[in-house]
Amino acid sequence: MSHILIDFECITKFRIGLFDNHFHEILSYPSRLSNFCKTIRSDESLNLQCQQCDYHSFQHCKSHGHSYVYQCHLGLIEIIVPIKTNSSIIGYLMCGQIFTQNISYENFIRQYPHISSTSVDLKQLKSTLHNKKIVTKDIITSTTRFMNILHITYHMPNTFF
Repeated sequence: MSHILIDFECITKFRIGLFDNHFHEILSYPSRLSNFCKTIRSDESLNLQCQQCDYHSFQHCKSHGHSYVYQCHLGLIEIIVPIKTNSSIIGYLMCGQIFTQNISYENFIRQYPHISSTSVDLKQLKSTLHNKKIVTKDIITSTTRFMNILHITYHMPNTFF
């Protein structure tokens, strides 16, 4: 499975992770978070908000049983696709940390003023916002479809690859 995640990232340039049915990450590529998320999660309270956002999104995907594209609490797009066998969800693919609009550091701080009162390195945050890649909604849709294909190939015999 790891080579599939590596190939996915090579094509899309998005981080992807495989999660178990209890929302615990089993495998990801790349293994590290994006610079933006790493910077944000360096603050304990923001890290907790990120974890809660992920948890609620996994719950939504689990209860509805299909792909879920959502905006995290800081405006980034993430995608969760359930992995099913015999109509039961056995895990999830999650892709994310995607920007769909260009936002300057100044506008980001205006939109999320509470960031300034945390322990986040604001200089590092400014640098990550300046160097981010912007993605269109069409690419998000295509990525979601591709992730659903990965779900299908996950169940094929190992000899297929």
